Amino acid sequence: MFNTVTSAFIDEFDFLKSRKILLTATVCVAEFLLGVPCVTRGGIYYLQVMDWYCATFSLMILSFCELMVIAWVYGVNRFYKDMQLMLGFTPCAYWKYMWSYVTPALIMFVLGFSIVIHSPVTYGDYNYPGWAIGIGWIFALASLVPVPILAIIGYNKIQTGSFFQRVKKAARPNAEWGPALDEDRLRYYQSLKAEGSDFVTEEMLECLARPHVILHKAIDLNSTLNLKNISQLNLRQGSSLQNLPDLQEIKENAIV
Repeated sequence: MFNTVTSAFIDEFDFLKSRKILLTATVCVAEFLLGVPCVTRGGIYYLQVMDWYCATFSLMILSFCELMVIAWVYGVNRFYKDMQLMLGFTPCAYWKYMWSYVTPALIMFVLGFSIVIHSPVTYGDYNYPGWAIGIGWIFALASLVPVPILAIIGYNKIQTGSFFQRVKKAARPNAEWGPALDEDRLRYYQSLKAEGSDFVTEEMLECLARPHVILHKAIDLNSTLNLKNISQLNLRQGSSLQNLPDLQEIKENAIV
């Protein structure tokens, strides 16, 4: 859990990569201070409220959303290609069906059952006052509310197209998405060729217009950039900056 927090900050803010020790110390102190009330004489009552509301509703809903995004929005087959690129082999197909069908169904069953049997928080014979129950629901919603808010913000950034077209565009990754190394990024894009995918955007290809990367062949430019007709992607190492074409020249000379 601790590594999840630090990794999320590092992935979001690049300047923290060189300050990992400072970030780790800061998170440790912050989590220590947040945990102090839970070890006081009345700490069990605070812990019971957090466990009662946070560990049930928000955890189940966020887990379900993550599975839906991976399996049905990003695509479980594309996710398998990512793992194959990173691991060098394709994981067992068992996980594909678990992520797509079995686990979401189990999560919804547990969530539904929890809603049916839900009652206000108690600890032994102690019944919590209304304001404490309200704090519990605030804990539960604190991790859920950002999801629809950020979805609406992403949707509103797309100014053209129908509702479903705007949702589809908003669900696409930003320009930095993909493997860190350019040669691996090219392999990743090439692996999508067989799908005829329009998952790769023009901005993502702009990240490849770097001093040691040249796209040699076959970009099919329609209303959105796709990889249907890519026949080959090659690298040329050791080229100087002056001898490299920019992205516009690469597009103009592409063989379609």
